[in-house]
Amino acid sequence: MPVWFRIFIVTITLIAYGSARAHAALPGAGSPLRSGETYPGAAHAWAVLPAASGRGYLLVHLPPRTASDGRAGAAAGSVRSGYRLEEAPESMAAFGERVYLFFRPKPRGDAQHTTQRAVFAQSVRRFARSEMWVDEPSGRLETVAAIPDGGDLLGAAADERGPIVLLERAGNIELLALLEGSWRNLTLAPEVASAVRVRSGRIGLSVDGAMLRIAIRRGQEFGEASATLESLRSDTPMWSFARRDVQGLSALTGATQLVCSLGRWTIADTIDASRITLYVVDGSKLATLSTIDVPHSVRTITTQPAAGRWIVLSTQTPSVARDMTTAFAQDAPTRVTEVSLLTGEVLYNDRLYAASPLGTNEFRVLAILLMLAMAMVLVLVLRGQPEAVHLPDGFALAEPGRRLVAGVLDIGLACLLAPRVLSMTTASTGDVLALFDPQTWISGDAVRILLAITLIGVVIGSLTEWLFGRSPGKLITDCEVVAILNGAPEPQPTGVAARPSFSACLIRNGIKWFLSPVALLALFDDTGRHRGDQIARAAVVVDVREDDDVDETP
Repeated sequence: MPVWFRIFIVTITLIAYGSARAHAALPGAGSPLRSGETYPGAAHAWAVLPAASGRGYLLVHLPPRTASDGRAGAAAGSVRSGYRLEEAPESMAAFGERVYLFFRPKPRGDAQHTTQRAVFAQSVRRFARSEMWVDEPSGRLETVAAIPDGGDLLGAAADERGPIVLLERAGNIELLALLEGSWRNLTLAPEVASAVRVRSGRIGLSVDGAMLRIAIRRGQEFGEASATLESLRSDTPMWSFARRDVQGLSALTGATQLVCSLGRWTIADTIDASRITLYVVDGSKLATLSTIDVPHSVRTITTQPAAGRWIVLSTQTPSVARDMTTAFAQDAPTRVTEVSLLTGEVLYNDRLYAASPLGTNEFRVLAILLMLAMAMVLVLVLRGQPEAVHLPDGFALAEPGRRLVAGVLDIGLACLLAPRVLSMTTASTGDVLALFDPQTWISGDAVRILLAITLIGVVIGSLTEWLFGRSPGKLITDCEVVAILNGAPEPQPTGVAARPSFSACLIRNGIKWFLSPVALLALFDDTGRHRGDQIARAAVVVDVREDDDVDETP
């Protein structure tokens, strides 16, 4: 075979692989309708999205759009703060306020070289009587018993007792349920196992009220098996299985997802890179329910079966560089489309936004800042009122406007340096423009970016003021930081002032950057000094000797 032909084959293979990766579908899961629950119910949903920083993935929570007590629930398009994942799960299942994540099998490291499939869970609960939801456990996932000898995961579902999975291991079709902390084999009807073994396309596994339903595709043939959840955990489950030809079913050759709600199967077909088509199995024909245009290549398809909704989240790949245009574009970077599972009506088609202004990470940062503010207030109270300030000869306090401009310039410099610092220390880009992306706040990357900007500002400000008496912003605005003494100062030559110590510079910059609202009070303070200056015994001044010389010139 010629060398050029081999290169051509390898190139085509890489392009095809890259295209498949570019249009990747990430898993999602939603709560089914409970037995005896009135439709529509309070359905939670979860989805996996790529992190805005490009480092790992995010497990995000979509709160119920309708509440069980008749309240309005969360608005369409809203998503709660997510938990960061190092890798994307292979599949997910949800029930009520709980979601299960199933990861790909990994070696156990034993002598037999066996594998196991890691399983984790997370729950949510309403915070008091508010519209906010909090994660349990907070800041981590709950470890669930791993599935031994992973096999191929064909489908996953969950009921109030725990997750249920359909596996193919060593040519055998197995239905497993988590009972009392361990995985137990459930009895599967032989005709159902045989149909699953000769399937074509994905399997649908759904909990629908009191039933577990399995959808099996083979060409034009559509098979449906069902059993009550109560009988499944007995030794003699009552299975029913029926087959029928469905016109148009064999044309669905893309990555499909099947969900059952109220006894009706709906199918999402994603063969088109820019479009998702929703179908409903209506007797012996396949009826088109809705067509969704997908603006971005990475998408997650999830459902809220209890609320009767398909939810599609599409986003651009994290490697796409942001600029000012994409930061404010209407179709970037993450779009949410919600479609009625019964009628196909588009209920929402717009940008993703955070369900609450503050997530778990933001609450923690806010709590730390409040504690710092309380500690500073305590220090000021114990210190009492400061004595009169005497500036060195030839200097005057800098005007508030000059100090404000200097601060803005210092912030701009820190924003320019933050991406470089974060790219060297983490896989995050640290792009400041990402702060305009709601997904950055949902993922918690916003806290990392703001913390980097703050630390850079503290370090640069402390070092430059200690060494040169000026930060970069103060150098441009022609002002400087000097050390002062409360009360009568010692005589010093005109135009000469002592620089503050490094500890004093660190104190004033720490308060200035970490407690910026407190520092801004200097604009309204009679002394013209913010609390950091007062504690560090420093002042921002300008040299007035040149002005005096100009005034005295005849």
